[in-house]
Amino acid sequence: EVERMKDKYVEDWLKGLSERTKINYRKEFEPWLNFIKMNPTQQIEKRLKDLTSQNLTERTFFEMKFREYKEHLEQTTELKAGSIKTLLRTVASFFSRNGLPLALKRGDWVSTKQTEVIHRFKLKNADIKKMYAHASLRNRSLLLVLYHSGFSEIDVANLKVEDIKDIYKLSETEHYFIEKPREKSGIMQA
Repeated sequence: EVERMKDKYVEDWLKGLSERTKINYRKEFEPWLNFIKMNPTQQIEKRLKDLTSQNLTERTFFEMKFREYKEHLEQTTELKAGSIKTLLRTVASFFSRNGLPLALKRGDWVSTKQTEVIHRFKLKNADIKKMYAHASLRNRSLLLVLYHSGFSEIDVANLKVEDIKDIYKLSETEHYFIEKPREKSGIMQA
């Protein structure tokens, strides 16, 4: 199975993506390979051949397999709709980044599984003050950075003192401005 991921078309697909995305895509692509029972090169060669066919069944082979794969995931796994969509996105990305995008419709992405709606609550200032009052010095620092910066937990966890230049030169009432590349995408955030 490891050999399937060393395929030329897998390497082309993953070129230019972040390391984290490459790891996720490789892991998420395995169920598709097990389902389709073709290695990546065979898929691309078939897709190229199918796109020149006059037979509509051949021409839409991978679109139909994509829909079958969605049904297969819904019926044989306990995955939630969001996880199914993630696996489908990986398959679509493989074809698209190899220059052979699938002709998919909006409904092809929507899972028929009912998803439980989770109502997330928003913390109020009073809630933050209560947590702050009971936290250790380390946790108070983390809480304030998370609450006031908008950075994700991973970005705050990876924040280093070196990233916070000249903080000691500011007065206590002054706000500190920081720019940091986002861990997942590398895009600068402030």
